[in-house]
Amino acid sequence: MTETLVACAQLALSVGDVAGNRRAALAAIERAAAAGADVLVLPELVNSGYVLRDAAEAAALAEPVDGPTVTGWVEAARRHDLIVVGGFAERDADGAIRNSAVLVDPSGVRACYRKVHLWGREAELFVPGRELPPVVETAKGRIAVLVCYDVEFPEWVRTATLRDADLLCAPVNWPYAPRPAGERPAEDIRVQADAAVNRVFIAACDRAGPERGTSWVGGSIIVDPDGFPLAGPPAEDAEHLLLARCRLTDARDKRIGAHNDVFADRRPELYGSILTPTADRGAASGDRAGVPSGDRMGVASGDRAGLPSDGRMGVASGDRAGLPSDGCMGVASGDRAAVAASDGRAGVVSDGAVDADARTAEGSNDAGGSNDAAGSNDLAAAAPHDRAVTVAPHDRAVAASDDRTASASDERTATVSNDRTTERTER
Repeated sequence: MTETLVACAQLALSVGDVAGNRRAALAAIERAAAAGADVLVLPELVNSGYVLRDAAEAAALAEPVDGPTVTGWVEAARRHDLIVVGGFAERDADGAIRNSAVLVDPSGVRACYRKVHLWGREAELFVPGRELPPVVETAKGRIAVLVCYDVEFPEWVRTATLRDADLLCAPVNWPYAPRPAGERPAEDIRVQADAAVNRVFIAACDRAGPERGTSWVGGSIIVDPDGFPLAGPPAEDAEHLLLARCRLTDARDKRIGAHNDVFADRRPELYGSILTPTADRGAASGDRAGVPSGDRMGVASGDRAGLPSDGRMGVASGDRAGLPSDGCMGVASGDRAAVAASDGRAGVVSDGAVDADARTAEGSNDAGGSNDAAGSNDLAAAAPHDRAVTVAPHDRAVAASDDRTASASDERTATVSNDRTTERTER
């Protein structure tokens, strides 16, 4: 079967140094291309850095999707015939500042996703997105895009896998926080769990480099559909290039043995309560029961989306669930339809690039708060994990280093300074 070489470039970035960060990302693309990568994932907020002082600084560093950062990635993708997924601070067409990620290939920008689940004080910097993760039909397979904290919501990950994603790419910034001695990074464990329960490949790309008192997990990882690492985590706050060969079509087989299938065994008609807003939980009966009639998962009111009777998330009437008016989310060429795949998969974008000049903005209704402050250490958890440095097929757990060999003992005791805090209780 055809293998796809997936890469994660764990980079040392500097907050506020947009030009330097652009150069670092382009250099990483060159290294990945030289290694033969087909798909490269970059970290979250590559252009701006993460530990932003306030909304004014975030706004000053943000740029449109057709700005120099993403344009440079498109040009590099075209030059090397590869796919790049990376995060950046975006100023949308309405001037809202977003924590976004794009998927680009030689044809241009294929999708732009705005982070929906904002971590820590990000809500004081960025306007959250309101659209599902895009699933893009590429030359290498069906690739979905999420950002960092998004992967900690099982329901959100499943929205992408139920739309037939083969590979989930997640630009992340995971600040280091204390953990019990000998434990592995909790972030990596969650990624492995996401991969296993959905039988999907996941590539999560972390970052490196101290930033305003914050250090990082250094937990970049590429995981197979069984939940086992194919590359990483390097387990240190340093630059690395991870590489793993993946048979992406393996993610289309959801069977576990002769008797089970992780999607076919689902009972969506019973899951309605998970879509009930927190304030509504515990309602006893009637229209507050959470499971509408007709075996449709979800809540019956018009402002809440349910699952159709076949249990496939996001499939609307006519077997199409066009991506909403967020013009930054995987719009296909031509009639601007959000679903262009011939098999009618909901939210799958095929062929054609986003025309940045013609994008329709989400508008101001999804503003989640004022843009007036930001903080550091907005993520929690970390841990070392010993890993040799090489490239291997997808049935072996390995990593590839950018001229560095990462080895760390699982018994290593983590030490952190007294002034480093964790916001785990905010999760």
